[in-house]
Amino acid sequence: MKLASVPKTIADATPAVSHDFRGVIIVAMRVPRREELIQIDGLFRIPTAAAAEIGRPLHRALSCLAWGRAYHDSVDPFRDIVLFPDDEIDSGGSIQGAFAFQVPMYRGVGLYLHVALGPYLSDSIPSPP
Repeated sequence: MKLASVPKTIADATPAVSHDFRGVIIVAMRVPRREELIQIDGLFRIPTAAAAEIGRPLHRALSCLAWGRAYHDSVDPFRDIVLFPDDEIDSGGSIQGAFAFQVPMYRGVGLYLHVALGPYLSDSIPSPP
């Protein structure tokens, strides 16, 4: 899997979460007028102690995995991206950040996605048809 655009530390479609949410959550959609691409938007919020164990900046540790019946691939979208301290928010006991990136993905059923941040794993979601 490869990136189709420069990843961002903001999300166009940040999923809504409760104040006590801890983990990673994502949504995915086809990019209008570029239907060969999907955009993955997400949010992470993890305890400050866990953030220290993973290492900062946390965006650098995000990893996206796509898999299906006879397919699997992954990408670390922020591996070589310049990041700034204000890309993450210290919200009293937890560290929060948003993200968005695009990847090419074939159309069809049976393909799933999730994003990991250290031991925190989003729910697996189906790739948009």
